[in-house]
Amino acid sequence: MIPRQKFRTKQARKRERVRLAVKTTSTLLGIIFFLGLIAYGSHTEHLRYKNIHVQAEGSPSQEELASIIEAELQGSYYGIWPKDSVFLVPQDYIEDVLETKFPRIDNAQIKRTGLYTLSVSVEERIPVALWCGDVVPPVAQVQHVDTSEQDSSDVWGTCYLVDKKGYIYARAPLFSGNIFPRYYGSLSHGEPIAQQYIPEEEFTVWQQFYISLEEANGSIPQALLFVDERDIELYLSNGLRVLIPRKESPETITRRLTALFESEHIQDATKVEYIDLRFGTKAFVKYLSTE
Repeated sequence: MIPRQKFRTKQARKRERVRLAVKTTSTLLGIIFFLGLIAYGSHTEHLRYKNIHVQAEGSPSQEELASIIEAELQGSYYGIWPKDSVFLVPQDYIEDVLETKFPRIDNAQIKRTGLYTLSVSVEERIPVALWCGDVVPPVAQVQHVDTSEQDSSDVWGTCYLVDKKGYIYARAPLFSGNIFPRYYGSLSHGEPIAQQYIPEEEFTVWQQFYISLEEANGSIPQALLFVDERDIELYLSNGLRVLIPRKESPETITRRLTALFESEHIQDATKVEYIDLRFGTKAFVKYLSTE
């Protein structure tokens, strides 16, 4: 037997639509009222942070950091939810702000240590090298002049501190001697601070090159110039300038230089203009003109 189909009149369908609209509107109003009640309550003083505790040494100071954080916690999200509400800790955002405003900061961590207290701890970058400009200054290129004990700015130019990742983060103080390895090479834009010198992995490899070269033959590297994507110029403490391919393994370069020095082919470094290792396994020695 075929069941009878139930038909609704036009008025019944209209009443159903009205009931659905009323129910939907009531639900939305209820949600809005509930959210508004929470937002209103979040603006009360007993639901907002009152203290910011900063653990930091050196630069930037605790006062500077606290001031930045307080400024970032002012106001509300979309004029509704206060940024300093105890129900919300904009941890990632504030950490990014601190690391951006203060390139010296390597890592910032924010956590809640009480209902009304935010604790902030920062780690400052540690220098391992210097970036001193686009090119090696002419005075530092003068052949066979010992520049190790002269004032750094007089010879090597204005230098900036570089951390273990190859990140330039602050201007270096004035000092004499070879405290850190010196690097040269063009950057992406004019202001050096807050720039990556070269890719981190490559920087780590060439940092190790400095140590291995000194341990191998006692020739202390004084500067390393990244000319372009293909060539590097190495300046040694004995006055030699060495042209090396950037793609070559630093370990291979160290072995080749050590073998060259031990072979006694270069008996008088003062007569050498440069050594070129860019052509396969051969080493070309260019002597100064006698004219």
